[in-house]
Amino acid sequence: MTLPDVPGTRPPGPGDAVRLTRWFRSGIRYSLRKATSWRTRAYLRLLLTLSGPLWILIVCLKWVELRRPGRRYYFSLDDTAVLAFQVRRDGDWVLEDHDSQSPGTGQGLALRNLVRPQLTESLDAGGRGLHITAADVRLAAAYLAETPGMIDLGPAWPRGRQLFRPPAATRTD
Repeated sequence: MTLPDVPGTRPPGPGDAVRLTRWFRSGIRYSLRKATSWRTRAYLRLLLTLSGPLWILIVCLKWVELRRPGRRYYFSLDDTAVLAFQVRRDGDWVLEDHDSQSPGTGQGLALRNLVRPQLTESLDAGGRGLHITAADVRLAAAYLAETPGMIDLGPAWPRGRQLFRPPAATRTD
């Protein structure tokens, strides 16, 4: 099953690997400010510290990710947020990446609200589930509130919460 086109979004283009690397670093800084455990803060500090000297490598890795088969990127038309999904071997979808230019400002929410109806319709039509690792409890609560049928499976490693939206045919909501 292929991931659908969503009007109001655009596919990756030139310069998006650099854009995603910048957003990756700003997301780490945002998460570091919101982190509550010392382990999470230590992990994020290490990522932030290493991401500076490894900038070119990260850009190259993002460039490769943008072209990976079975993966679909949905960029907002104003280039402020992105959602990336990967199709698993079993046909379920995984939210692989969710970044924004300014985390915590609603840019990601706006894109999720635009993309969610069409993606959930496609998931239900194809009998597929959706797997998400939310970066923190706050984002997990948002996903749970926004997406009918989403359930919390517990802690994720190294941080966050594992969420799953089963196929419509197996849900009782």
